[in-house]
Amino acid sequence: MILSVDLGGTNARFAFCEVSSGRPIIQDLKVFSSQDFGSAPKLFSHFAASHDLKPSAAIIAVPGPVLREKDDLVARITNLPWTVALSQLKSALGIENSLLVNDVAAAASFLSVSKESDYRVLHSGSQMTDSRAGNSLLLSLGTGVGASQYLESKSKTDLDGFSIIPSELGHCAAPLTDLEELEFGNFLNSQGRKRSIEEAISGDGLKNCYRFISKKEISAAEVNYLIRDGKDPEAKSAFALYQKLLGKTLASLALAFSPSKGIYLAGGVSSKLSDIFDDQLILKEYLNFGELAHLREATDIRILNTENAGIIGAAALSKAGVVIS
Repeated sequence: MILSVDLGGTNARFAFCEVSSGRPIIQDLKVFSSQDFGSAPKLFSHFAASHDLKPSAAIIAVPGPVLREKDDLVARITNLPWTVALSQLKSALGIENSLLVNDVAAAASFLSVSKESDYRVLHSGSQMTDSRAGNSLLLSLGTGVGASQYLESKSKTDLDGFSIIPSELGHCAAPLTDLEELEFGNFLNSQGRKRSIEEAISGDGLKNCYRFISKKEISAAEVNYLIRDGKDPEAKSAFALYQKLLGKTLASLALAFSPSKGIYLAGGVSSKLSDIFDDQLILKEYLNFGELAHLREATDIRILNTENAGIIGAAALSKAGVVIS
């Protein structure tokens, strides 16, 4: 049994997972509010004090690039004012055999053990083949936004047959093309924010869309409630803008990465909004985004329906001969 951790800007998930064969199985899952703790070591020490199990290893997925500094692995967490060092987390957990990885890379490794019931199809393209070799792109929408390429090289039944290339896509420029979107970009700048993909389609991005339309300051959870309630015209307009930006971002990614095995949407935001997405609106923006429409038409898009992709994916890394570039 191993400990799999998905440390997010909003929530931190700790799970004991059985990895003896096949897909990792979550045996026990605990969720904490990340912002209730002043640092990662305090959070991890709090968790360690809450149980007496002794896992053989820990895989810790964190938002942001994981870099080697001297003899340690270090990550400067996005959306939290924390710098995380693997040596500190090992000490807090009391687990020497531990690894620190990028959270979107961990989520992408979930694709190595995924099954059809894990997702719904947003767009069915024509590019799929019988060959398992190819590349997928996982786009994670949560407190922040990240993307990671998942490259298969063998049969999907071979857990050591893939490589992962994470990125910090969320900090790249958002595809703002029409007048409303350009005005939205100006609004972001006026608020001291960047015209980035993260400011457009993360959880905060949804809140930004609502603030732009309504000039009101409310939380992303409140925006979500108003959208589901269906009675607030400003929430409807904000959600339409959000979905337009999502469709154009997916179009840009399809062209930039040519994912022959499709694009997967993951993360808390996409899993919570999936059932109320206007698929036709998203796909209209996706398919009509300029040149090379046939390439976008050929690319599958799927939405993962679990918030535990990072947990299960991190656990999968513990037994896979995976390369994270």
